[in-house]
Amino acid sequence: MKNKLTTSDIKFIADKFLWSEKEAKGAIKEFLEKPSFANSDEILRICIDANPKERNEKVFESLVNTHCDDLVKHVCKQIDRPDPCFHILAFFIISEPKSPPIKFTKIPTKHFGATFSFRKIKPEHIEVNPALRRDLVSSLCYEYLDLLLKRQGLNRESLFVDIVSRVGFKAFNIDILKDNAVMYSTFPFYYQKASRLARAIISPLDNRKEQIQRGYWLNYVLIERNKGKSTIRKTLDKLAKATGQKYNSIQPRYWEKKKIAKREGLTLNDIINKYALDEYIEDVEQKL
Repeated sequence: MKNKLTTSDIKFIADKFLWSEKEAKGAIKEFLEKPSFANSDEILRICIDANPKERNEKVFESLVNTHCDDLVKHVCKQIDRPDPCFHILAFFIISEPKSPPIKFTKIPTKHFGATFSFRKIKPEHIEVNPALRRDLVSSLCYEYLDLLLKRQGLNRESLFVDIVSRVGFKAFNIDILKDNAVMYSTFPFYYQKASRLARAIISPLDNRKEQIQRGYWLNYVLIERNKGKSTIRKTLDKLAKATGQKYNSIQPRYWEKKKIAKREGLTLNDIINKYALDEYIEDVEQKL
């Protein structure tokens, strides 16, 4: 790390997030070792040193100035799975006295240790509007992407169509792309652009078979993660009610995926990473 953390830095983080200094060191180490497009050392340094009013701006400035070889690929990757830097920034934001009503509680290290990864935090460890935990991370990511695309000054139509053709409707969470979509649908002389955009939106939905399989694996992971709280039958019932699926549709495919996972030696993390299921898991588990 360019500006190495001091003992006072570690104590600051430990006190801020109700961790021991050992836990704080573990959380920092985990964050710095995670793959990231950003300069993780610099982001952590900003989070520690910047005052709350300047923190976001300084982090975004660092991120926007970070080079990426393939802009469209980078944007789509962030939409599907926000970088760890947005998680740590969210942690610092909600720890401020004027943040939305939040109360950190001690996270027992015997389960997974102190971490800046929001997806590992359970409702009993943090009191907060359930929607805020993921939405804050995503909104920070979209705010960065909006700033990034505005700074690029590229051909927005071709860029827009390329992004939408890969991620579909999620692209409209980026303000500059949403504004362009509104403009295309407002003025008659943008009819051709609107038509190209409409065709691009359909593209991610075309691979129906892949999406269906992704849904089956999502069900399998959700059942495996939650079956310890009840019987498998009751877990299946809860999942069916929470997602509007039919029990008779979920049940046979769960056992089918279980056989495949056993045969191929797939862990839950293998499946989650392969199909990028983190975001969906959190959404559904809030309803279970």
